[in-house]
Amino acid sequence: MLYLAYIKTVSYNKKKKSIITGCGTNIPTVHKFAGVEKKLWLRIGRSLPNTTPADLLEYMQAKTNDDKFECTQIESKSKHPVFKVGAPLEYKDILYQPDFWPKNIQVSRFRFQNFFRKQSAS
Repeated sequence: MLYLAYIKTVSYNKKKKSIITGCGTNIPTVHKFAGVEKKLWLRIGRSLPNTTPADLLEYMQAKTNDDKFECTQIESKSKHPVFKVGAPLEYKDILYQPDFWPKNIQVSRFRFQNFFRKQSAS
């Protein structure tokens, strides 16, 4: 006897929930409720072992003439320090250019999911 098997493909159309972003004006004297500026988060790696967050901030401020950056050192298995950098979204194109960074520095998007997953496992 010959049995024919077939695969039925089921598609679940999950609609993405829409997100709205406010564009009204803030009234700080009446309300203390306001939004914050959206940021770009980067992972910076392969710097010299003695590099500090202050060194990285100083470098970025000198290259952009702006002081709106945040930087913290994060734990890593690497012998080189790894940093999480927050920057205004307007610098996205500049910060992803290889010629912005010193030779051999690695830059990638900071993935919060991976970071928190590693923290909860330890």
